[in-house]
Amino acid sequence: MLAGAKTLGITVKELLSDNGREFDNDSVRKILRRYGISQRLVTPYTPQQNGSAERDNRTIVEAARVMLYAHGDLPKMLWAELVNTAAYVINRIGISSVEGKSPYELWFGKKPKIKHLRVIGTTCYVHIPDQKRKKLDKKALKCVLIGYDGNDSYRLWHHETQNVKRSRDVKFDKELLNSKVSSVVSQDTDKINDSEE
Repeated sequence: MLAGAKTLGITVKELLSDNGREFDNDSVRKILRRYGISQRLVTPYTPQQNGSAERDNRTIVEAARVMLYAHGDLPKMLWAELVNTAAYVINRIGISSVEGKSPYELWFGKKPKIKHLRVIGTTCYVHIPDQKRKKLDKKALKCVLIGYDGNDSYRLWHHETQNVKRSRDVKFDKELLNSKVSSVVSQDTDKINDSEE
């Protein structure tokens, strides 16, 4: 984190954290001293003092929970993948302390690429390279989108092998995606019509 901040020309002056051992230990204190960063620990058992970080964590975990249950077939063991995905998306399209700018824009000083974003849980097909298949083998694996690997690759769940795959050669099931979007739009329209009556 400190190296990334330095590369971007950002100066870290203080580290505010709870009393967890991952931040309250000699090796962290040594690093902070070396860079002239002060450390402030909140009072034990009072997460309110670390308010914005606690709210951000709750938002990320709630978003991950929604992704996990929205499609019903994602296993709970993917929770860390979905937490990473939630943070990735929130950083690119979420709100920040500066109106009209995303957290990504504030950190990197440029607009994020969002064209590659898709609905998490969408069925997709991952191309199997020639080197990894024989003449009559399948050319693609049916997977489910669970996240992003940068701006041009995806993280995908292959149910049959219970593995996470990474690929940029992905085709999304647009028919399924369009039916889900249509279903949500029609449900919202029905709610609006019901409330107007």
